[in-house]
Amino acid sequence: MISRLILGIKNFSQLSSIFDHINYVNNRHISKLLDFFVIRRVGVCFCNNLIHYLSSNVQNLGLNEINTLVKNVLFTNYSLNSSVLNNILFSLIEKYRLDLILSLNTFYHLLLLDSCCFLSSDKCVEFLNNFRLSSDATEQLNLLYILNAIQFFRPDVSSFYTPQMTNYVKYLKLQSPKILLRSGLYGETDDIIQVKKIMDKLNVEYVSGITGTKDNQIKCT
Repeated sequence: MISRLILGIKNFSQLSSIFDHINYVNNRHISKLLDFFVIRRVGVCFCNNLIHYLSSNVQNLGLNEINTLVKNVLFTNYSLNSSVLNNILFSLIEKYRLDLILSLNTFYHLLLLDSCCFLSSDKCVEFLNNFRLSSDATEQLNLLYILNAIQFFRPDVSSFYTPQMTNYVKYLKLQSPKILLRSGLYGETDDIIQVKKIMDKLNVEYVSGITGTKDNQIKCT
């Protein structure tokens, strides 16, 4: 009797795993289908139905599907209620480690969606606090975009910053020219390139054309 019960539990567990995998595959296909129709601006009613399905199933979506959902809601002017928006935010907090850049990108677009200030301010800060120690140029660039969105659309969020987060925000803003250069988004100007060429001829080490040289960086030849 007990052995049959154990076998039944094991089979049920395997069956649940199979259904979870099927749901995951279905969600991926549905999100790709949504992209296809939105980009081609066809089947508005069908797109809305797909968005409705994905938004009611946020907890089972991967980061790629969540990103697709949020961006396509922006493109189609579909309205999400506060419950769905916060469910998306909770999922980002839970899954951000799976893809840091994608999570930041999704959060930025989520802020653009939040015209009625539905997103929980303290949860927004909780999400951002996970990136407070980031030194990656691309992550920092995405954080700059997010900080600008907060400044213009959700200034109330900044009142929930911890002292550490406040200091990091100040640091990012001070470092923004260097971050833009390091991220490769903007090419170096002719002036900076010329300065680097001169420094190369002088055999001087440098960090960038903006930061210049520091003490003990001149090589002896």
